[in-house]
Amino acid sequence: MCVRALPLIMPGVDSPKESEERLSLLTHGIPQPVVNYVVPDMTFRSGAPVTLDLAWPEFKVAIEYDGDHHRTNKAQWRRDQEKRSKLVARQWITFVATAANLADEAACAEFSFNVARALALRGAVFDFQVIAMSIEQLAETRLRRQG
Repeated sequence: MCVRALPLIMPGVDSPKESEERLSLLTHGIPQPVVNYVVPDMTFRSGAPVTLDLAWPEFKVAIEYDGDHHRTNKAQWRRDQEKRSKLVARQWITFVATAANLADEAACAEFSFNVARALALRGAVFDFQVIAMSIEQLAETRLRRQG
């Protein structure tokens, strides 16, 4: 089983929940996002580059996974607000994912549908799966594409 899951591994992911969100999207047929995308020519006031947890840069659609510390840590919250304001100014559609979006299959499907709709409105072409495929099916699909 572990060997079959290898095509789903993505290096550089910052948190298990980001991986869980990415896999949920993939099981619904959404194309692979770029992980930890550095937005060109966009920095925080501090000079640090702006990065996005999951992004489809060609469509300017992104997902930021916010754990509880994004809500309870004032400095993190302010940084998130600065980032989101900058992204809006550049016409990015940014979804904020939380644990609630991963709570059950219905929540995953609803969140995935909203992301899929935004991508489609921006020109992405793919087959959305209303009923998610299993992780095993996803891994097998990826293996077939590689082989």
